[in-house]
Amino acid sequence: SLFMQKYIINGQDFMFHFSRLDGVIDNIRSNNLFNGMYYNYLNGHGYASGLFYADIFLYFPALLVILGISKYNAYKIFLLVLSFLSILFMYLSVKSITNNKRAGTFISILYAFSSYRLTDLFERCALGEFITFLFLPLVFWGIYEIIYRDKNKYWLLVIGMSGLILSHL
Repeated sequence: SLFMQKYIINGQDFMFHFSRLDGVIDNIRSNNLFNGMYYNYLNGHGYASGLFYADIFLYFPALLVILGISKYNAYKIFLLVLSFLSILFMYLSVKSITNNKRAGTFISILYAFSSYRLTDLFERCALGEFITFLFLPLVFWGIYEIIYRDKNKYWLLVIGMSGLILSHL
């Protein structure tokens, strides 16, 4: 449904996160990378939104915009990629924990259509929370590996927790 409409559902947090994308695009165009400060906000006074939400995830849609894709379509592509990767990571996590492809498929379908995840995407437009759905399976998979299998796979937990912290502090 993201691509069936010419607009994005204007949820509670949409304008805030969409304007963050503007800030990242402006910072890239002015060679001011990884700053966390959006200088064009508030009539040129700036706003440090990037200190509370890591902008690293917004570089993908920002680069799409710089390459010529419209901001709305780049944002939609970003949400689609996030959704696909979160479902894929859930599948890989469950398949690895249970050693069962069917369980991985079933749980990833449930994850894809969970009401909270879809509410974050379509109703609230809570980008920070929506990105956390990408990393939650890695956290659980990493904890399982450390406790029950291979302690050397701690990197799964590190990536998962780092992603959680960077996506929604």
